Amino acid sequence: MAELKTITIEDDEEFLRQVSKPVVFPDKELKNDIKLLEQYFNEIDIALALAAVQLGIPKRLIYLKNTDLEVVNRKNNDQET
Repeated sequence: MAELKTITIEDDEEFLRQVSKPVVFPDKELKNDIKLLEQYFNEIDIALALAAVQLGIPKRLIYLKNTDLEVVNRKNNDQET
């Protein structure tokens, strides 16, 4: 898969503030969009949720990482040391 880069307000505020398109079914690209979001989460370990637009996919799609507060607290403790 392609190398992914998170888009931030500092990088491209205009792109992030655009109105994303609703996901309509059937959407031939939806499986690929979800795979890209999943790939990003497999490569990083700090985010818990991500809007698709942050990876250049201007759709109303949010990826939530399946986790619990124990994982979040452990990550926070690791970052403080």
